[in-house]
Amino acid sequence: MRRVAKYFEVFKVTLLSNLAYVYDVLARQLFLVIVMFVFFQLWRTTYRWEGATTIAGFTMRQMIWYLALSESMMMAMPRSGADIDSEVKSGSLAYSLSKPYKYPWFHYARYMAEAVVRFAGNLLVTGTVTWVMAGPPVFTGASFAAGLVCVLLGFTMDFWAQMSLGLLAFWVEDTWAFRLFYNRVTMLLGGMMLPLDVFPEWLRRITTKLPVSQIVYGPVKTFLGFRAADWASLLTRQASWIVVMYAIASLVYRSGVKRVNVQGG
Repeated sequence: MRRVAKYFEVFKVTLLSNLAYVYDVLARQLFLVIVMFVFFQLWRTTYRWEGATTIAGFTMRQMIWYLALSESMMMAMPRSGADIDSEVKSGSLAYSLSKPYKYPWFHYARYMAEAVVRFAGNLLVTGTVTWVMAGPPVFTGASFAAGLVCVLLGFTMDFWAQMSLGLLAFWVEDTWAFRLFYNRVTMLLGGMMLPLDVFPEWLRRITTKLPVSQIVYGPVKTFLGFRAADWASLLTRQASWIVVMYAIASLVYRSGVKRVNVQGG
């Protein structure tokens, strides 16, 4: 319990630090107002052009709320991979290794605290704008609670993926290209820009098998329609991918720190 408590303290300190500047955070999130306005106009024109009440099973209101949730989640993810890359290249990671905590779990606690604050702020902004433009939320209390659980697991998946990419700085000069590729795949094939349901059937079958679809698409779909069996299946897939990503990150981390010499105290 003492080992867990130290990371909870890191989580709490980071959370309070972010909340101390909550107005600055909300000011930066006003960009989402413009994003949601553009999405609303785009999809309203699309539905009118098609003369359809639903597209890929989504009503206009469901589609806009889907985008509000996916944007809120994606914009909430801290760029921990860039921080880790910088620490490896600057050598400051060597000082962290001498501290009484595990380096990956220290960053995980910080990541989750920052992601939680950002997601709450993002959802407040996008939810307000979407409610005004498209109508009230389409989720229930049960789907909202189930969706939040999946969001936290999605954040966990994203962190361990970013950890692995950031630690590649032990071997390559700059991990920016890897991180950019991962980010764009998550945006395009993970369900941020569009629900995977609108993809052609052959592409949808492929993308739903990718781990990035469990980061964004799975949690957001849970908000829109909660089914116990689907939720249990999603949790199983997310947990499985977390184990795989954690194993990969641990392997990369152990291999990388062997190249580090820590001297002094």
